[in-house]
Amino acid sequence: MTIPAPAVPTAQETLGRIRDILPVIAEHTAAAERDRTLQPAAVRAMVEAGMARLLVPRSHGGHEHDLTTWFEATRLIGQVDASHAWCASLLGSQAHDISHFPPEAQQDVWGDHPDALIAGAHFPRGQVTPAPGGYRLSGSASWMSGIGHATWATFGALLPGETRVWAMLLVPATDFTIEQTWDMVAMRGTGSNTGVTDDVFVPHHRVLTMTDLLEGVTEGSLQHAAPHYRSPYVTYAPATFLGPMLGAAQGALEAFREHAMAQGGRVAGFESVQNRFARAAADLDTAELLCRRCLTIAESDGPFDLESRARCARDFSRAGQLIVDAVDSLMKMSGSGGFAEKRSIQRVWRDVHLASSHVALNSDLTFAHWGRLRLGLERPASHGFY
Repeated sequence: MTIPAPAVPTAQETLGRIRDILPVIAEHTAAAERDRTLQPAAVRAMVEAGMARLLVPRSHGGHEHDLTTWFEATRLIGQVDASHAWCASLLGSQAHDISHFPPEAQQDVWGDHPDALIAGAHFPRGQVTPAPGGYRLSGSASWMSGIGHATWATFGALLPGETRVWAMLLVPATDFTIEQTWDMVAMRGTGSNTGVTDDVFVPHHRVLTMTDLLEGVTEGSLQHAAPHYRSPYVTYAPATFLGPMLGAAQGALEAFREHAMAQGGRVAGFESVQNRFARAAADLDTAELLCRRCLTIAESDGPFDLESRARCARDFSRAGQLIVDAVDSLMKMSGSGGFAEKRSIQRVWRDVHLASSHVALNSDLTFAHWGRLRLGLERPASHGFY
C-alpha cells in the first residue's frame, strides 16, 4: 500500500497560518525583549505554522513557496515584533542557503524532518585546517541570530590554500556551543549570540564557497524546480532584513494612527500631522514596491546581468532608507510620550535603526556601485559581491 505524501499548503494557506499565530507572538514579545531570546512557545508556533519549511524544496518535504510569500510572512510577523520577524525570516533564508549545498548535505539537514532550524554567520572568522575527507574547524562566529533554537548552523571561514577561498561550513548543533554575548539595546529578542566550534570535523559535502552561493547556480540548487533557487544572492538576500523592518514600521504606522485618533482626535486634527502621516505611509508603500520588484526579478528565469543585480542592491538599500525615515517621522510626531515603555513605537524605532545598519543595506556601497555602472566607470574589484 502506497501512503500519499501530505498535501503541500498553498501560499495563501501558509500565510493564513502565520496570521493565526500573531497573537501568540504578541503574547511572548515582552519576554523575548527581557530575556534577549525568543521564547520556546513562540518558536514552536512559527515552526508549526510552516515558517521553517517555507523555502525548503519539496523534494525534502518542504513547501517550496516563492520568495514573495516568504517576504509577506516576515512582514506580517514584523507588524507584531521585529525580533520575531527577523528570526522567522532567517529560518527561510538559511534554508534557502542550504538548498545550494551538495545533495548529501541537504539530506543530512532535512533527511529526518524538513523543519530543521538553521542559524548562520557569513563573515569568515573560523580557522580551518585540512583533514582526510574534509576540514577541521575552530573559532567563534558572532551575530548568529536564533542560534539558541538552531539545530544546524553555518560558519564562515577561509579555506586553506594558495588562494584563500571564502566558504560556508555546515555544522550540527551537537558540534558547537553558544556563548552568551547578545547585549544590545535593540532587536533584543533575536538572541544573536556567538557560536563556538573547537576542532570540529566538517566533511567536504558540507562546504559551500561564497562565490557559488552568490552566483546561485550550484550542484545543489540544480536539483530543485523553482527558479529562485538559482538566482544571484543579491537579488533576494537583503529582503531577509527588509521584511521584518517593513512590517515593524507598518505596525508602528497603525499604532500611531490609533494614538492620533484617541482622545477625540486632538493629535489627528493637526494638518502637519496629517501631512507627515501621509508621507510616512507613502514611503512605506514605496519601500514595499521596491522590495517586491526585486523579488520578482529573483523569481524570474533571468538572465541576471550586472544591471539587474546592481539595481536590486540599490533598491533594497533605498527601501531601508525609506523605512527608517518613516519610523523617524512617526517617532518625532509621538513626542516625549513615544519613549514610554508602554508605547511600541520606541521599540520599533530602536529595532529598525539597528536592522538598517546591516551591511547588505549599506547605501554607500550599493548606490556607488549602481552609479559607476550606469556612468560607464570600471567596477572596483572589491565589489565582487555584486
